[in-house]
Parts: sequence; structure tokens; C-alpha cells
Amino acid sequence: MKRFILQTVLILLVLSVIAQEKKSAIDKNHLFSVSIPRFALNTFSINYEYLLKNNKGIMLNAGIILKESEGDSKFGGNAELQFRIYPIIMKERVFQGLYFAPYVGYRYVEVEKQTYIYDPFFEGIKKDIFKTMGAGVAIGCKVAIVQTVVFTFELGGGIKYTKGPKGNYSIFDYGYSGITPKTDITVGIFF
Repeated sequence: MKRFILQTVLILLVLSVIAQEKKSAIDKNHLFSVSIPRFALNTFSINYEYLLKNNKGIMLNAGIILKESEGDSKFGGNAELQFRIYPIIMKERVFQGLYFAPYVGYRYVEVEKQTYIYDPFFEGIKKDIFKTMGAGVAIGCKVAIVQTVVFTFELGGGIKYTKGPKGNYSIFDYGYSGITPKTDITVGIFF
């Protein structure tokens, strides 16, 4: 896992050096990034942001959830849409700014778990499907270095509703419905 993250960061740095032009990062209005902490949640998440005029932007997120281990597997995907408003932008050589972003999201996950109940007519595998819809608000900080490499730090929260098997779920389980936090750290490139 550490090796994969290191390779991703190195590839982004090489791409940023190749993509260097005379224009500053402020003149570039496309941002492609990946979410670092979501790897720990078995999710590969890609973000694309288009910077509009008047200090606004639209961010699309798509992710794949995949885990295969003995007696436990997860498969699914998620999508999110954010409308980012940048009230504070520091326009120097690089793009840096604070943003406020209302968001909506959807997630679909199939979870299969091995159960250890002896029953000759039961296979011992329990399959649950969770469909989650959510909305909320995030506040973030975007910092660009070397003209094209960008780090984004985001905090926020919202509410989510999950359709699936009922149970006593914690705030970080797929089946949880209610108020939930939102955090993210991404690294990406302007182009």
C-alpha cells in the first residue's frame, strides 16, 4: 500500500514537471486528483474539478469500492457532486484558496460475509446490499505547489439515508443513516 501511494505521488510529480508551461496555475481551470485516505476504506476515488469564472467550481467524484478477503468481500461504487465557492483566493504564482461546498452523493455497496451457522440448506454466505444517498456542506483549503501539484484538505458533514438491511450500525458502517462527518485529503494536478 505504501509503495502504491509513493508511486502515485511520484507519477503526479513527473506529470507536473512535464505539464509546466508559461501559464500560472491560476490560468489553468482543470484539476484531476485522487483521494488518499479512501484507500484505507478499500476505495479508489478520482476527483475532477472544473474551475468556473467568478471564483466558483464544479467537482465530480467517482470511486470504486473493492475488497476480497477470506470470508469477507465488498463491491460497489460511489459518486459525488460538489459546487465549490471560493470566497478567499490568494492569487500569487500558484492557486491557493479556501472554499465552501454544498454536496450531494450516492453510494452502492454489496457486502458478502461468511457466517458460521450449521445448516445443511444454508450456504453460510450472507449478502447485503446498501444504497446510500446523502447531502451536506464541506469547507476546504486548496494549496498548489510547483505551479501544478495541488493538495486539498476538506472537513464537513451532512446527513445520509441508507436503504438496506436494518441493524445497529455505527457511524462508519455502510448501513448507517443519520448525521455523518466528511473528511478528505487529495493530491492532484492542474492542467
